[in-house]
Amino acid sequence: MTFTDERTAAGMQSIDRLVASLPGPILVIGASGFIGGNLFRALLARREDVIGTVFSGSP
Repeated sequence: MTFTDERTAAGMQSIDRLVASLPGPILVIGASGFIGGNLFRALLARREDVIGTVFSGSP
């Protein structure tokens, strides 16, 4: 394992702890967009109480 790999692994553990410590449930507004979708999937991989909203088109 290289120094960069160790830093990346340590950073991911830090993010996992931060996400786990957030009060929930977590609402991601705009989960159908690029950023919201990636955020939603990343949070959902770590927690079960994540909810997303999507844009369904024009009213």
